[in-house]
Amino acid sequence: RQERALIRVLDFSCAGEAAGLERRLRRVAGVRHVTVNPLNETASVTFDPVRTNLAELEFVVRAAGYRAEE
Repeated sequence: RQERALIRVLDFSCAGEAAGLERRLRRVAGVRHVTVNPLNETASVTFDPVRTNLAELEFVVRAAGYRAEE
C-alpha cells in the first residue's frame, strides 16, 4: 500500500534548491518517489504509510529550512 502527499513548500530562494530537498525526502524510510517543483512551490511524495507519515515528511521540509503547508 502506498499514499501520495502534496506538500506546499514555501521560501525557495532559487530553483536549484529543489534537488537538495528531493534528496533529503528520498532518505526518509518508506519514501518511494519524490518530485519537487519550485515554480509551483510543491513537493509530491509517494510513500509507504506503515514506514512514514505526512508529519514526518513536513518535518524534513522544515528542517531543510522551508515552510511546509498541506
